[in-house]
Amino acid sequence: MLTVEQLKAAGAIYLEHIQEGFDKYNHKIVTWNQEEACEHIRELWLLNDPEHSFADFYYYKLNNEAKKKVDSMFNEEEMNYIKGISNPLEEVIFPLDEILINILVKLNYSEMLFSTFYFTKEPCTLWGNYHGEYVVFQPK
Repeated sequence: MLTVEQLKAAGAIYLEHIQEGFDKYNHKIVTWNQEEACEHIRELWLLNDPEHSFADFYYYKLNNEAKKKVDSMFNEEEMNYIKGISNPLEEVIFPLDEILINILVKLNYSEMLFSTFYFTKEPCTLWGNYHGEYVVFQPK
């Protein structure tokens, strides 16, 4: 897990507010189904190498009722993965891996819980949004 400060120090495009991204970075909106999103994000993960790939995951900040709703989306492997992550107190930035990509894309696509993907080797941030959209931010 990383803090936001560590993520920024790694060179991530981190946005407090989406408008900041529109003002400071090149951006485009892409619409992907769940399979396409997994494929594109996996490609970015491989391009950037796992050690330069992160995502926010606010699941651990949810109240118990909201967590139960999100839990209903997980299969057994995903639930075991979630239970295997230590419950962070403040950090919400996690190293990205194959299983987490699938979990977060599923949650984004279902509009259950949105996440942002950060890539730092080839700087790029994907902000999950409604209707299968991702806002992609890159340096100008």
